[in-house]
Amino acid sequence: MDLVDQMVAAQWRLRRIWRMQTCALDLKMDQQEAELAKKYQQIDQPTRATVALAALANEERTLDILLRYETAHTRAHQRALNSLFKMRNEKLRNDPTPKEGPEPEPGPEPTPEPNVQPVTPTSRSKEAKEAPEPIRTSQPGYESNNPPTPIATDMPTPMPEITHETPH
Repeated sequence: MDLVDQMVAAQWRLRRIWRMQTCALDLKMDQQEAELAKKYQQIDQPTRATVALAALANEERTLDILLRYETAHTRAHQRALNSLFKMRNEKLRNDPTPKEGPEPEPGPEPTPEPNVQPVTPTSRSKEAKEAPEPIRTSQPGYESNNPPTPIATDMPTPMPEITHETPH
């Protein structure tokens, strides 16, 4: 299994563990509802959740097991992510490796051509100062520097409305 698949599987398992924790807490709250109604005239939802959590943590091993699995899947995801970063930062095998040995001696420096003059704003040619050629469209005699706009036939046609009828 490659690293990305490992990360996806670990993340999926984490989400499943989180749903199981939520379900375990909800189930315990439902199981304790009748008992708490006898003890208390009125009890709010956060207090019910706290009583259920305490029961799951102290009386049953459910919470311990789910937390252990959560930790294991979190670590598996992190290990795969770290390995992916490590591979990304390492040199790949198909990268060219520099040849070992003495450096080649540099050749003579190229000499500039004697007749070349630097380009200055005043030495620009007359042609360079002119505007660029306009874009020509398919319509004769129409010139514009803007791209052509689509015509109505180029637009997508709207989808027909679909209606669902229920069988009688």
